[in-house]
Amino acid sequence: MVMGNSLSAYRFKCIDCRKEYETIHWEHPSQRICQSCIINRRKKQESEEQAKKKENRLQEDLVDILKKYGALTRGELVEKLNKPRTTIYDNLAVLMKHDIVKTFSKKANGRGRPIVYFHLNLGG
Repeated sequence: MVMGNSLSAYRFKCIDCRKEYETIHWEHPSQRICQSCIINRRKKQESEEQAKKKENRLQEDLVDILKKYGALTRGELVEKLNKPRTTIYDNLAVLMKHDIVKTFSKKANGRGRPIVYFHLNLGG
């Protein structure tokens, strides 16, 4: 505890890593997160922000490709953007949720599933 100008040691258990620490603080002891966990939280937050920027960039690339080429299948988008199929679909799903991209399907030649095309929603 801090009494006047004197400092005392605080014992606390970090709420993230559960290790016990003894430290001298001018701050209130309710801040019960160790320095390494604070750094790890910042790194995680920065990493999440970078991932979000990459995701937004890919969504912008998808819109640009669809503007340039018109309706394309997921396979064609994978070829043009050189990204994994699931990554392309996950980002298309976000664009569809926001009504930026729509789909239509054509019957495949012969048997099998219809071919699904993705295109920009020009009405939205």
